[in-house]
Amino acid sequence: MTVHPLPTDAFGRTIEQPLLDWANGDKLAYTDTAGQSPAFTTDLVYVCSDQDCLITMGSDPTATDGDDSFLVPANTPLWFAFISGQKISAVRKGASSGSLYIVPAVAVTIS
Repeated sequence: MTVHPLPTDAFGRTIEQPLLDWANGDKLAYTDTAGQSPAFTTDLVYVCSDQDCLITMGSDPTATDGDDSFLVPANTPLWFAFISGQKISAVRKGASSGSLYIVPAVAVTIS
């Protein structure tokens, strides 16, 4: 087995690494009509989309092409702080429908 050391910063401190909860992830399909994920019980989420899309979060969110939604560029993994119990909504940005991959995570530090 190969053991890969955790990365460290310039001062030799271990950089915090998220532990992904793969079993509770979701693949959220979206079109020109917003899709909505189930609720997640976490305070950190990893998202990545196969097409440009807009997302928003809340108890009953609906993503739109407006000021209340955030652009997720295609194939660009992003991390978001999250309020446990909330959901994510996504809608396409442009002509292509796609899928938003959402994986809840917990932050872990090993020193």
